[in-house]
Amino acid sequence: MKLPLLLSLCLSIGYGVGVQAQEIHLLGPGTVEQQPASPQVIEHRIASAASQYQAYSPVPRIALFDIAFPASVEEYRSLAGYGVVVVSAVTQAADELPPNRVYVRVGDKDVDLKLLSSVRSDNATNNLSSRVFGTHRWDGLYLFPVHLRLQGQALMMDFARNRSGFVLGKLDSLVSDSLAMLPVAPPLSDAPSEAELMKFVTREYPGFLVNR
Repeated sequence: MKLPLLLSLCLSIGYGVGVQAQEIHLLGPGTVEQQPASPQVIEHRIASAASQYQAYSPVPRIALFDIAFPASVEEYRSLAGYGVVVVSAVTQAADELPPNRVYVRVGDKDVDLKLLSSVRSDNATNNLSSRVFGTHRWDGLYLFPVHLRLQGQALMMDFARNRSGFVLGKLDSLVSDSLAMLPVAPPLSDAPSEAELMKFVTREYPGFLVNR
């Protein structure tokens, strides 16, 4: 069960190296989708955003995320209280990636998410996405404690340089009848079993494999 935040864009002013620039945060209400999100699906979302915001090119950086939650209480238990989130970032500056961390803001504290796997893929193709957002892309797969959908205020990321506290999305939009049956307790262990996690990732995110 996936609730991606995508393509409901909020434009804000960002500053990098003393130069004023346009920066995009991907924010928006959660929508339930049953289809898996492959790397090609994420690429399509980035391309759609590039089409919408090409008038502001070049944009220093963009990031989006897609969260997959357990589909039932039984699966929640088999995953020890975790879901999985894919975070994808594209930047103009190569040294902004990989990001320093991805985390959830809970009150006045931050809860760092555990990185499972990541891949760096620079794009030399002269397409619209690379012209608008840059040629440097990074995708990371993280464990997401399910209870943080209610306790956390925002999913955030610190780039390697130039930008910290980048708000990927507000978690108060992850309120859905489809998630109401899931427990709200903290995870049952530090991580799910590898077998259960691999089964879940393979189903929800084909092409994003652990230890890739």
